[in-house]
Amino acid sequence: PEYYKDALHFKSAGLGPQYCLEIPYAKLDFTGTYSVIARNCHGDSKAVISLQIYAR
Repeated sequence: PEYYKDALHFKSAGLGPQYCLEIPYAKLDFTGTYSVIARNCHGDSKAVISLQIYAR
């Protein structure tokens, strides 16, 4: 499934040039590959990450 920054389970935080995307209540089915894209008037940048969620 696709998730977007405005989804209820994502929280963005930051000030100035650095931001982070948090998943405060991650679920096992959130495990997978995510792409993060940042865009502004100077262009865009993409990062691909692999997220692993483990049960306690």
